Amino acid sequence: MSTEVETGLGSEFWLANASGTLVLLGEVTNIPIPNGTTGLIDASHYKTVGFKDYIAAPLADGEEADLEMNWVPGSATDLLCQEAKNKTREFRIVLPVDGEQYEFTGSVLVRDYNRTNPREDKRTGSLRVKWVGDIDEGMVA
Repeated sequence: MSTEVETGLGSEFWLANASGTLVLLGEVTNIPIPNGTTGLIDASHYKTVGFKDYIAAPLADGEEADLEMNWVPGSATDLLCQEAKNKTREFRIVLPVDGEQYEFTGSVLVRDYNRTNPREDKRTGSLRVKWVGDIDEGMVA
C-alpha cells in the first residue's frame, strides 16, 4: 500500500514588514503549523474527591512556536526578524500540496529572535512566534 504523504519541500513563510507588506523569509528550514489551544481552569474545591476538576477556559490561547532558519547576518530576512521583535504582524504559510497550494493566514506576535554562531556548523536563527487571533486555512483556488 502506498502513501499520499509529501515532504514540506517548497513551503514558504511570509511575514509583514513595518508597512504591512508580506515579505517571503529566506533560508527557512522548519515551519511550525499554527494551532489554537484552550486553557483549563481548575474548578476543584475542598470537597473534590480523587482527581482535580477542570473546566475549559472561555478564550483560546495560541501557543508559541519556533520558526527555524539558516542565519545570514545582515540579510533582508535577518533585518526583518530583528525589526519585528515584540510586534504583532500578519503572516502567511504556503504549503505545496499535490501541485496546488494550501495556506494558513492570520497574525503572530513575534516574541523573540535568537541567532547562533557555532564554530563548526551552520549559523541558525529561530523566530519565536505566538499565534494570535483567528487563523484561516485551506486550499487556494
